[in-house]
Amino acid sequence: MKRLAVFILCAAVACMMLTACGDSYLGTWHTRSVEQDGVVINNEDEELGKTLKNYMILLLEKDGKGAVSYYGIEEEIEWSIEGDVITVKDGGAGFKAEYKNDTLVIDDGTTRIVLEK
Repeated sequence: MKRLAVFILCAAVACMMLTACGDSYLGTWHTRSVEQDGVVINNEDEELGKTLKNYMILLLEKDGKGAVSYYGIEEEIEWSIEGDVITVKDGGAGFKAEYKNDTLVIDDGTTRIVLEK
């Protein structure tokens, strides 16, 4: 009986931890930096920083839905998560973003976009 109680307690704690981790992905993400051809522009850049913050905005909602906006042009998305990789399906090809150090990193091999909350 003691083992069953310990097992149930451990399962409950594990579920709470997984739920808390999953919630860290939810919310609105803004562009922190873009890197292409070895050139990096970040949101601290005096000339381009303010524009860059709105380059890409990603909204992840709890129900696996959300939106992505590129310079104000918004479209609805569906998203899913496996491990630390978020797969986003939009009207086009979609993309994958890796959750690293409280950021989302999108890297297609030519352009690397880092998003932050």
